[in-house]
Amino acid sequence: MQLISNKFLGTKFDLTEFGFPKQVVDGDLYTLLQTISFLAMRSWRGEGDIDHGWLEVRPETMIEKMDHASGALVNWPSGYFKFLDDVCAGKGAPNGAIVMHWMFGGFYKSLVSRQKELGFLFDGLQDYMNRRLKDRILTGRGCPSVLKKRDRRIYVPGFIARKQLGVGRQEFKRLVDRHYLQSKPFDTSYGKMICVHRDSVREYAETRSRFVGRKELAEELGLSLHSLYSLSTGSILNPFHSPEKDGWQKWWYDRKAVDEWLDGLRENAKRPPKGKRTIQLSRAVAKYNHMGLTYSKLFNAINHGALRLYRRRLDTENLLEYYSLDEAQLSKWYLARG
Repeated sequence: MQLISNKFLGTKFDLTEFGFPKQVVDGDLYTLLQTISFLAMRSWRGEGDIDHGWLEVRPETMIEKMDHASGALVNWPSGYFKFLDDVCAGKGAPNGAIVMHWMFGGFYKSLVSRQKELGFLFDGLQDYMNRRLKDRILTGRGCPSVLKKRDRRIYVPGFIARKQLGVGRQEFKRLVDRHYLQSKPFDTSYGKMICVHRDSVREYAETRSRFVGRKELAEELGLSLHSLYSLSTGSILNPFHSPEKDGWQKWWYDRKAVDEWLDGLRENAKRPPKGKRTIQLSRAVAKYNHMGLTYSKLFNAINHGALRLYRRRLDTENLLEYYSLDEAQLSKWYLARG
């Protein structure tokens, strides 16, 4: 600290001889005070365990804190690396691995928030971690990457994928277990970690953005929840997620799959000939419901060509009320089934 103070006492003292970083050598007093105060607030007492190693902010410890922080700037970057050893490595870390405990988290978060003013400290932290991780790298945002260079373009760590998808741990585990996300375990400096294929994360995110709940979908189609359920049990319109399919608490349908199904109905439906008596799908189900007729049975018959689907009018809306059946054909088909 005394060496640094000579710079501002009017003496022509050369700090470069002692290996101070260029930003401190060329900087003003404000830059120096910012740097020293930032490092001093994160000083670590050499003895003691991980939970009791911080030097408390008291007048009698202030000199020790300032001297410790100043020492981090000597022989740059080796002095800084030694300072970071206490902050990042933890006590008894195996094989010198960087331990992501609360000390490192607080230091990293604070340094990111001051990156503009203390950029050289942030760059030094990146260099330090790159050396520790050897052939592993840091992303452009400075977040430590746990993947080797050959894998980083293909896979993304699970905690990053969770953040991108906005899901919790349990939901993420379910996505991996049900193979919605392609996963692969990696041995990293933090231990074994599950990572997922970037493409599968992107594809699921796109699908998730199209999700529609069953209540909303039932209202759009003009169906009851029970009728929509019958379409699912009959494999006519399957949900993407459901309690029965994959253990999801809510029912979610993929809007794209719904639109494709409705597009198929529009393409196959014809305008009814003049004079032909038709009956709407909802009325057909209501008429024969007491005899076990459901929407799924109707659409299965339509798909197999036993019943002909008609368009009540040339509408493009995604509603089932615009479709109808030949009433005589329906009656004959149903009686034949009976």
